[in-house]
Amino acid sequence: MNSGGKNRERFVNPYNFVSLDGRCERHPAEYYREGERLTGYIECSLTTLTPLIIPNTSNDKALHTSRTWSEQSYDFYSYTNLERAKDGAALKKFHEPVIPGSELRGVIRSVYEAAFKGCLSTADVGRTMYRRTMRPKEPGILRKVEGKWMIELCERYLLSVSPARSREGNVSRESHERWKEGAEVSVKVEGEDVSLKPEGNKTKKVVDIKDGHVTADGFQQGYLHKGEAFQNKKTTSVFVPKRDKDNNKTLIPVHEDEIKRLEKVLSQYMDPKLNRHIDAKGHTGYAEYRKVFDQILQTGEQGQLLVYYSTYKPKETEEVQATYLTPAMISKEVYLQTIGALLKANEEYQPCTERSHVCPACGLFGMAGEKPKTSLGSRIRFSDAEYVSNDSNRSREGMYWSILLPELGAPKPGAVEFYTLPPVQTNSGYKKWTYDDVLEAQRKFRLLEPQELRLRGRKFYWHHTPKERKNNSRSDQSNRNVAMQKEVRAVKKGNNFHFRIYFDQVTIKELAQLYWSLALGNSDQYAHKIGHGKPLGYGSAKIKPENIWIRRIDSTSGLRTLSLLDSKELEKHTATLSIAMGQLQHLLNYKSSISEHVSYPKVRFGKKPNKINDSASHQWFKANMTSTHFLKVLPTVEQEVGTEQSAHLFELFKHDKGS
Repeated sequence: MNSGGKNRERFVNPYNFVSLDGRCERHPAEYYREGERLTGYIECSLTTLTPLIIPNTSNDKALHTSRTWSEQSYDFYSYTNLERAKDGAALKKFHEPVIPGSELRGVIRSVYEAAFKGCLSTADVGRTMYRRTMRPKEPGILRKVEGKWMIELCERYLLSVSPARSREGNVSRESHERWKEGAEVSVKVEGEDVSLKPEGNKTKKVVDIKDGHVTADGFQQGYLHKGEAFQNKKTTSVFVPKRDKDNNKTLIPVHEDEIKRLEKVLSQYMDPKLNRHIDAKGHTGYAEYRKVFDQILQTGEQGQLLVYYSTYKPKETEEVQATYLTPAMISKEVYLQTIGALLKANEEYQPCTERSHVCPACGLFGMAGEKPKTSLGSRIRFSDAEYVSNDSNRSREGMYWSILLPELGAPKPGAVEFYTLPPVQTNSGYKKWTYDDVLEAQRKFRLLEPQELRLRGRKFYWHHTPKERKNNSRSDQSNRNVAMQKEVRAVKKGNNFHFRIYFDQVTIKELAQLYWSLALGNSDQYAHKIGHGKPLGYGSAKIKPENIWIRRIDSTSGLRTLSLLDSKELEKHTATLSIAMGQLQHLLNYKSSISEHVSYPKVRFGKKPNKINDSASHQWFKANMTSTHFLKVLPTVEQEVGTEQSAHLFELFKHDKGS
């Protein structure tokens, strides 16, 4: 695959990031209650610019009819409980659409946090980060020696497995299945000084195999690594322990944290939400392997487990250690670094947990503390957005659109070339890095300090027009993810809603910042993204603060009055446009010229793709990597809207075998 050619199409990734602009600002909760404070509400209108999707989750088959092929279907959110609705009942009756206040609150809070140095309140600080990697690994045996975890170095040989009554393999598939993972065998192998080399040499093969330990000439002790089962498996691996010149075992140490990481890798393979192949075509999620792993944890020095591993030196003066233990040579890797640790190292943007140390967003929107009496109540409240009907859009036909929404994958922060800034750049690209290390040379990597790796910031989605999708149609049955698709009812573009934001005892600065978060600069070109399907272009909506009402109480008579506040009085409190505010305006510019280029990473073929996944987005990420470098990284927001083509992303071109 390559990126050459004059006719490459540019693409703008559906999301980008607003930078963490300086240090996260934090003060005691009382700081945000000093000086003159205001109470009142803001009247707001909301107009849909693209179809808006907010499902009513009280019934996951609300739109089902005899022609529905998706497993789930949802009506738009309303106050109607559809739990007992059957046979497409939601299609037969009009339910007034509602945008929940919680949905609006989350959208505006995200902007407020990004613009005004708030913490990342919704960050999953303990989230396990992982990535499937092509990093070359070595075979070894994990065991405990004198109470410490060690890896015994091995050579790897291929054992040919064939169907019963076939002469093509060393062992029949039936015999292979009778062996357990890690079973002791004796093998005779081709060649002498055999090892797995990264230079393209093929792994040497087993020419004869016997059960158990055999002392006959030419046979060596080995262990069968069956790995994960799958249909038509033709080879499996045998690990043969290495010996030094004195015929002793060769061992390297393993830190206890590496064992915990291996457990996380295996747990992910057992999770059907993360491993779509489980229970299909013989995949078990490494069930047999997991049993052996659990057994070694229980038996200690009496057990052993066949693994693949990488090596590193914590410091040049220290001994080599094993890391990134996995059940397969090409496997997922789990990283030691957590989002919480990185946020703390990146100017302390981890979520607030103490009312004595609160960011501006938590000071206004509130936050839940980790300990009793550390939480902070909110001083603003969002009403639900009520539908504003008129003669032209009062009917279902005039305002709703049924959409077959494809499966949307979960965020993949393991793609460091998009989620983090490059720690090292060279003339030939960007040295490959992970959340833990950077590859300095082939098979030689250096551990990164948390402050060396910079998170790109807060994710926001670009505006663009959604591609037309067929209503109530049977999806392509060749798509293996058809079961994950959903039929949803969306409110069409051009529909209007109205809501209020009530505020209590806020400062004029806080009110000005809240107003900016709604108006985004008081221009018609800016809009927010709300609801489901944002990566596909859905959910673009223009929020316009109409009136600001201030409630005052006469201290003598107790009389309450409401008066309009001129929004221009707020401008001087947000007059300076910060880097983050400018990036937000670029990202949330509904009329941006780059909107026509927005799509997930593209792969194009010279001829018709052979397989379903040949043109999937992950193929772009795969082709974007050499053995030592990333060719491209995600451009910054400023680069995307700029004219420097060298920073832009382009589709990668893949040739068929015959092209």
